[in-house]
Amino acid sequence: GITGISWGGYLTCIVAGVDPRFACAIPVYGCGFQQHNGEWLKRFAKMTPEQCQAWHAKGDPSVYLGSAALPMLFVSGTNDKAYPFNILEMSCALPRGPVTQCVRIAMPHGHEHGWNPREIGIFADQYLKGGVPLPSIGICKRAGYSVSAEFASPTPIRKAYLIYTRSLDHCPARQWQAEPATLASAIVQATLPEHTSAAFLAIEDDRDAYVSSTYLDLTSDSKSGIKT
Repeated sequence: GITGISWGGYLTCIVAGVDPRFACAIPVYGCGFQQHNGEWLKRFAKMTPEQCQAWHAKGDPSVYLGSAALPMLFVSGTNDKAYPFNILEMSCALPRGPVTQCVRIAMPHGHEHGWNPREIGIFADQYLKGGVPLPSIGICKRAGYSVSAEFASPTPIRKAYLIYTRSLDHCPARQWQAEPATLASAIVQATLPEHTSAAFLAIEDDRDAYVSSTYLDLTSDSKSGIKT
């Protein structure tokens, strides 16, 4: 398997798409679409359009992730400045293999914070040692003011969360909050608070292993997000 933190996560995304020998890949923070958002924008602003295109074609992980067929775990935070949440989500949609997300509110960016998540070891053991898998959670779906996602887990799920923001700021400036969500059979469900502009669901098992769903951007519903 392969894992890396920050620029190492960026390289992990590239390797996952070009080298089929790995059993799993775990990028921490790193993702593609660097010319859409992130701390590199000021560097791209100094390049010509031709230079930007050449850089993207050769060096951006989004070019390679679509060829990744191995299981991948993306670990990051909602407010990461180097690899903002919106381009992380875009990157997670590209691999052909199964994708698991572990996005926590305001996870700090750094090596100690990057290697601490227990999900990294559990995911690696799952594919390299036949270990007990992480829980899985499906796409976050909306019906009116309710959001839900299917989940499966070989271990008991002890917590579920609705993670949402009312902010209309661009990533990573949004402020996120968490509220308990409801577990019913194999469904996690929650009601969206007033003026929610984006939201996703997450579950945590009895090992404190945490996984999160895709997120919904609700800003297109109105200028101030969903209104109840």
